[in-house]
Amino acid sequence: MMYRRPRGFTLIEILVALVVLAIMSVAAYGGLHELMNSRATTRDNQKHFHKLQIAMVTLTRDLEQSVSRPIRHASGEFDPAMLGGDKDVPELAFTRAGHPNPLRKPRSSLQRVAYTVDHGKLVRLFYTVLDRTVEETPKRQVLLPGVKSLKLRFLDQFGKWNSHWPPINSEPHQFDRHDPVAVEVTLDTKRWGTIKRLVEVAP
Repeated sequence: MMYRRPRGFTLIEILVALVVLAIMSVAAYGGLHELMNSRATTRDNQKHFHKLQIAMVTLTRDLEQSVSRPIRHASGEFDPAMLGGDKDVPELAFTRAGHPNPLRKPRSSLQRVAYTVDHGKLVRLFYTVLDRTVEETPKRQVLLPGVKSLKLRFLDQFGKWNSHWPPINSEPHQFDRHDPVAVEVTLDTKRWGTIKRLVEVAP
């Protein structure tokens, strides 16, 4: 019986195997790269969507707790309980109840808050006191980046929508102590497009 020596791989076979392995490695890396990019995009969207949710919840909660309480400036002039739509002031300002006081400080549970768009960001402003005897700088809270504009509409007790509050051409001081029935808030954002929320104001 003749003995045969085991036959090894030829150089051609090794080269072919290496080429096949390289092709498979490139395909696997491309798939892994796409998967990692997809996961990063998903996490980024989730982070920004979470900020959007917090911003809308905060704005909605504040409006739902609004109260018909005008405020007095250091000059002695009064602002209505709710003020919105005027470009010379923050786009939406109002008095809200439910200001937390965990340390039980001797202060009111009411708080003056305002919302405006500043340098592409939705900003919430709030004051530490309600009636200001001195000029006070409000505290700033950036709620949402990438905001192009904030548009508002106010529904009065007669079922009419108004672009300003108090309504334009209304009698002086007629609505100083009256909030609208509802406020429609429209945010134009870079990432999510147009976001609209209709909030019923507490009577």
